[in-house]
Amino acid sequence: MANKHFSVEQLIWQAPPGWQRTQAEFSVIIERLVEALSEYLQQQIETVDQTLEESIIDDESFCCSIRSSNTFATPFDLAWEGILGMELIEGEPHVSASIFLFSKDSRLGLVGHEGSYLELVYQRSDIGAGYWSSLGWIDDIYGEFNNISKSVKHI
Repeated sequence: MANKHFSVEQLIWQAPPGWQRTQAEFSVIIERLVEALSEYLQQQIETVDQTLEESIIDDESFCCSIRSSNTFATPFDLAWEGILGMELIEGEPHVSASIFLFSKDSRLGLVGHEGSYLELVYQRSDIGAGYWSSLGWIDDIYGEFNNISKSVKHI
């Protein structure tokens, strides 16, 4: 449960400098971000085989793996996996999801940019609530995500 003095959005955007978020607060933040991303993408999302403790980087940051709950039943067997994270950049919270598209077990990307991925950001509105938007396809120029492959779903 979130701190009784802060809403989930306040925990994301307005936590005072030096605020040490608890595991419970990170849990609520991640749950809210996954819920909002699910609404934005209009599909169910699940977190992947990672404990909350493993997701927390420090008092202000987390990173966890996410994926589409279902493979899209087409001849292409489309599915996606991604990385959801939050960190401070220049003293401001930055929340993003890097999405990797797969057909069967092959990772898809833009022609000539096989390491490309879709970058989504959770932005703060004028009224303080957050919303997801797309930055479009990003070329992985540093090779940060070259080793991303589709995880095995356990049924």
